[in-house]
Amino acid sequence: METYLFGDEKVEWFSKLVYVAAFIGAWQLTLFTTKTLYMGWCNLFRWQQNDLLAKYGTNNETWAVVTGGSDGIGLAFCHELAEQGFNICLISRN
Repeated sequence: METYLFGDEKVEWFSKLVYVAAFIGAWQLTLFTTKTLYMGWCNLFRWQQNDLLAKYGTNNETWAVVTGGSDGIGLAFCHELAEQGFNICLISRN
């Protein structure tokens, strides 16, 4: 296969460069797809809940600091951590 870039000048390295660039692009697309599917599997299809009390300590001196815990998501975190047995330090504006 002959490739002419400028006039009659034969440029074979250009076609090889195109193949190399296509291979690198396909490899990057494969890596991106693999990582995306793995993250989706890990985050969307998690069947078990983490036992935070076992991870961070089982004694009565295990504390959790929750900012914005007077309402909304912070309040839900406070309730969830208290059910798991944590002592709660609540920081809020109101």
